[in-house]
Amino acid sequence: MNKFSKNFIISAIIIALLVIITSIIINIFINKDNIKNIIAKQFYAKTNYNIDFKGNFTLKIFPFLGVTADNIIITDPKLPNSTPLANIGKTKIKMHLLPLLHRKISIAAITLNNLTLNVYKENTNKNTQNIPSANKPAQTTIKNIDTIKQKNNIDLEINNINISNITINFLDKDETTKLVIDNLQTDFKMHNNTITLAHTIAALYKGKLQAQTFINLKTPKTYAFKANLKNFAVHNFLCDFYNFKKLFGTGMLSLDVKSSGDSALTIKQNLTGNIAAKIYNGYFSGMNILALLNPGGENTINSITSNNSDFASLSATANIKNAVIRNDDFYMNTPVLNINGNGTINIITMQINYTLSIKDKNNKTLAPLAITGNINNPTVNINAISAIKNIIENKTGGVLDVIHDTLKGGGDGIKKIFGG
Repeated sequence: MNKFSKNFIISAIIIALLVIITSIIINIFINKDNIKNIIAKQFYAKTNYNIDFKGNFTLKIFPFLGVTADNIIITDPKLPNSTPLANIGKTKIKMHLLPLLHRKISIAAITLNNLTLNVYKENTNKNTQNIPSANKPAQTTIKNIDTIKQKNNIDLEINNINISNITINFLDKDETTKLVIDNLQTDFKMHNNTITLAHTIAALYKGKLQAQTFINLKTPKTYAFKANLKNFAVHNFLCDFYNFKKLFGTGMLSLDVKSSGDSALTIKQNLTGNIAAKIYNGYFSGMNILALLNPGGENTINSITSNNSDFASLSATANIKNAVIRNDDFYMNTPVLNINGNGTINIITMQINYTLSIKDKNNKTLAPLAITGNINNPTVNINAISAIKNIIENKTGGVLDVIHDTLKGGGDGIKKIFGG
């Protein structure tokens, strides 16, 4: 072994020993509470939220500058004694040191386990008086929406973010819904006030999500989101997210949407894009269409509430413009009926204006239905003129009587069917 090699090895050993000794000194002699306080102050300066480290807190400098922390709680000081905005069971962060000299933050990896997020919502769906007019400024409908302060243009890059066991709770006065994600992996880049999450993969509701997100923080903020969710369990998703328990099947969902604004409401108002959805091998629990159409059966909805309505597929595509969802190709294929639909839903006022055309396998229209009003409490009526025409041409009076009984009371029958 030549002299150069020996010197190199000795130098490497000395450097390694110095790093190890420094790490030991940091963990023994440096006051970790002071470091946590510095982090908390910087976090509040950037987000207006408080961060509290309730569990173990460890620092490392070899082979990366690293932080490990247990039980991190994030709260909004404007909401005293409230449920935390976030609770993180365990956090690991590994950071590169040299990029800091060039005003760049390069994080090798962030790992979060058992992340719970609580999103507070105002109950605006039931009172459309809160909708802003042209002379009234928009108010946020999510109380803890973040206004990011980007005082210094510092580049930030996170090569790998891995989050497991994620629960997002959506809280309001009347009910709590949630979204559960088993595992999420993504990368994060921020440059010139633009945030990019280019490769996001997540496992949720037995399906696989692939997504891209772009956010421009310049005023007004702009957002773009593309996603494909394949083969997810529709029932589990709807139970958690919408508290709707009557629809089963395997789903496919595709989104390509954009928006802009500095509050949740203005983001909704400016929302544009496209949606495509399909559910296959599914069924509605609580209604048996075969029993409804059986001339010898009882024409009462109460006699069939324990049955199901199977369908081979249910599909729709929609265009979103200025918070109005427009769909013209709803289609549901069942063993005895084909159902087509079209109409609009305003996601600000939650008003629906929709028409369904129900046809038998001979392509005879049985009952055209009009669905209007608030989507949480719609009015469902039969188109009387079309119904009379169908009775004369197709002799479907018995079927229409059953459908009329189902719909009487401004949609009460529909609520019985779908568990409202």
